[in-house]
Amino acid sequence: MEVCTELAPTEAEQHERQKLAAVFVPRLAAVAGKNPRSATYQPRSREPIIVEVDLNDIPPRQLESPELKAFWGTFTWADNPWIPDSNVPVLLRTKYDQIAVTSVTSLEIIRTARSTYSVRVPTAPGFQEGHTIAKLERWLIAILLHSPRIQVGEQLGRAPPLQLRKPPQLTPRFSWTAEGDAIVVGTSEAGNSTIKLQQQVNGLNWDVVAQENAEKDVKKLTKHPGGIVFHANPRIHGYPWQAPERTRNRNILKELKTRPKKQLRLQASPGLEKVLMKWEARAGSDEWIRGLQSQLPQQLWSNRNTLTNYQVWVTYRLAAQQLNLHYEGEQPKDGCLLAQDEIGAKVTITHITWGCERAQQFWSRCVEHWLGHEVSSSRLEAYKHNISAREAPPVSDRMRRGLTKRYGHWNNEYEEALRRIWWSVCSIGYAPLWQIRNQVVHAGKEWRAPQQLEYMWASCLRQLSAVARSERNRPATRITGLRLQLTLDCFVAIGIEAEPPDSPPAPASWLKKTESALLKRLRTYQEAIN
Repeated sequence: MEVCTELAPTEAEQHERQKLAAVFVPRLAAVAGKNPRSATYQPRSREPIIVEVDLNDIPPRQLESPELKAFWGTFTWADNPWIPDSNVPVLLRTKYDQIAVTSVTSLEIIRTARSTYSVRVPTAPGFQEGHTIAKLERWLIAILLHSPRIQVGEQLGRAPPLQLRKPPQLTPRFSWTAEGDAIVVGTSEAGNSTIKLQQQVNGLNWDVVAQENAEKDVKKLTKHPGGIVFHANPRIHGYPWQAPERTRNRNILKELKTRPKKQLRLQASPGLEKVLMKWEARAGSDEWIRGLQSQLPQQLWSNRNTLTNYQVWVTYRLAAQQLNLHYEGEQPKDGCLLAQDEIGAKVTITHITWGCERAQQFWSRCVEHWLGHEVSSSRLEAYKHNISAREAPPVSDRMRRGLTKRYGHWNNEYEEALRRIWWSVCSIGYAPLWQIRNQVVHAGKEWRAPQQLEYMWASCLRQLSAVARSERNRPATRITGLRLQLTLDCFVAIGIEAEPPDSPPAPASWLKKTESALLKRLRTYQEAIN
């Protein structure tokens, strides 16, 4: 549910109120100080104080919504941006430290005559007496100057009467009063008809729980489910809220729930252009990043019942270029900290997850087990697009023959399981590469190349085996889990032959597109909210 969008004043409104305070607070305080009484007297807590303030010739600052006026009395006087002092943007509780911080209503400010107001100031805990009369007058003048004007006999901040929002035409007019917890009673002008309402859990809608001599009016009120709603009022609501006038009562909750998302989109809009330019520049010069961004957000956030939350997080952050390489106390270093023989290598996200010698060793092993033969650095480069996009290349003939020899046949379900293994191995591989980098940089841990390779490879296989075992234990996924385990066994056990002289794989499909899927999605989003 959304609170009133104008709970805080705009910068322009706050500036105008500050100017008003700078001019009139000292002037009105000087006039009030001429009254014949001791300006140094310090009244006790809640002792009535009479202050002469003539605001009739000063145009009031209008509040931007009726909801603000209705809830004015619930706001505190201290640190309130709507009530600036003459020389600071708010009435500081440190300046008026002998006054208890309470709501405006609790001050019991009453207009007793045309230019006379009474107030009962509560003293802060720890003080036997309050500020002097002169200081209290200045404080009260600032509050009155910026508050809605009240008539003689009215109390500042008193909540307005309850009013139905978009009410039907009721036969007699009803006045509504809050009675007890979440109960409102409507009474006709003649007093012979009553309707008792109870607040729903959502805090907005009301149900009829009892009536007396008001059957026709109850039928009108309950014609549509969720049709009984009151305007925002502190007597029955915890905070001010707003909804467009066109919104029907039964749709108001849905409207309020979607409003924060719309506001966040509008707030995000100015920064999106910078993100788009940054992503476009990096993707244009780095095919690894372009491959990561060839997936839509829902694809990047998918775990396929395989990945941990951390692995999904790393995958998305890689694509969005949100992994932070820099840190407080960072010392300039030349080259890669993992493969220390790579002197002069620029350490980037792409280097850590692809270009580093350690990363290349891991990806080479993945491709070798996919193809069933050794992979040179040039051939590995040809599979770079498949690794970054987590898009499986065509299943090799050796893998097909191996599965057929083991299990007697080949079908599309085996191919789908193999594609899932490729997607999982790529996804799982990103996380330990980033994790090991952090251990080396922040904890000073040392990793030897064989040790790192075996750790990453064993981690991938152990996680996939655990997923397959978990799926086999559930009746709904037993076949899927069994097929995953069979193909994983073949993937691990496949013999690695010498590299043949055959041609590299065809380029990935997304390479033909001028703009990556993630970049296109962000651009569409930007256009939609503008």
